[in-house]
Amino acid sequence: MNDAQRASFEQRVRALADFGHRGSTTVQEQRAADYLCEQLRLIGLEPQRELFQGSSSFGGRILIHVIVAAAGGVLFWLHPLLAIAIDAAVLASMWAENRTCGIWLSRPIVRYESANVFAWIRTPSPRLRVIASGHYDTQRTGFMWILGKYLIPLFWWLPSFLKPPLLPAGLIICGQAVLSALVFANGMTDTLSIANGVVLVLYTVAILLVGEWSIGAFVPGAADNASGAAAALALAEDWLTNPIDDVEFVVLLPGCEESGLLGAAAWADQHRAELNSVPTVFVNFDNLGVGPVKFFKAETPLFGWPVAYPPEMIQTTSQVATAFGLEDNRPHTMPGPTDGLAFLVRGLPGMTIVSFREHGYMPWYHLPGDTAEHLDFDAAWRGVLFGSRLLRTFAQSNAESGQM
Repeated sequence: MNDAQRASFEQRVRALADFGHRGSTTVQEQRAADYLCEQLRLIGLEPQRELFQGSSSFGGRILIHVIVAAAGGVLFWLHPLLAIAIDAAVLASMWAENRTCGIWLSRPIVRYESANVFAWIRTPSPRLRVIASGHYDTQRTGFMWILGKYLIPLFWWLPSFLKPPLLPAGLIICGQAVLSALVFANGMTDTLSIANGVVLVLYTVAILLVGEWSIGAFVPGAADNASGAAAALALAEDWLTNPIDDVEFVVLLPGCEESGLLGAAAWADQHRAELNSVPTVFVNFDNLGVGPVKFFKAETPLFGWPVAYPPEMIQTTSQVATAFGLEDNRPHTMPGPTDGLAFLVRGLPGMTIVSFREHGYMPWYHLPGDTAEHLDFDAAWRGVLFGSRLLRTFAQSNAESGQM
């Protein structure tokens, strides 16, 4: 990849950040989709734009679950069995929605128009398909993200299954269910009543915290994720001049990643038959330019068990990282998912390329300061080059073997 492509990458990041925000399902997200379609045409591709039902607030989706669970806590005194049923429904819905397996309790606010932008570089009788992806929408900010900036490094050493950010909420709901079961079995006691009062206080704190996030302002999103969308475009531009025989290429720019990976999930579901017809592998870019380039060993949903990347993908990525000279050639997990989770859940192997500082520290993550002025473009471009090297390694090795 050359200096002109490097300059185009930076220009695209700045142009996307200059929208002010690209909040999920907003007019600004639609304008950004128009811009990305224009960029695809400029490099010689025919863009496709597929609509799907999205949401403007992942915080709002989570808030519904917390409010319903709190209602179960209130019913603790009157109908303990009903409270248990509500707790079970909330936990099941949180699990399904955070793994992108379904939209349950939050369906009333997942009904707004969003779009996935993509382009296909086809080849006759492909033995492999590669996807370069990077979402283009931006997140809402809130006080919880200020806390997260400092809490993530503190909990860096936790095992992956303890990193989901909504795990404490899940434990509170489970505790509430246990209290309800004890009431049903043994009747009300002062101790149980006090314990349930503590649970309701915790629910109140969660409602205030998540509620403030759910209506927060959208951030500019230079690193997260103008950098990823621009990276995917850069790989598409390079592929047009340096294709690999018998390998099909897709550049995918999903919407509504920040409201629950809705765009990537919708696109993979809509193209399931075509994806299953040819072995497919992805490289997903997210949040480049805020620190050294990293890669994942697992995706961590906000609630639920982590989803591991395939061992062969981790091994290949580690080898490429070593040869490329990355500062860190080990896989990591972060307390939160990327679009890679939606792909992995649907059986698509691949890898996500990210960046962060020591112990996961990201100074502007989901904060108003995520602007082009705070982005290290040299570090971001290094992530693009590494992702390009990795995608081509996947393509060469799998195309030559004819299998995943």
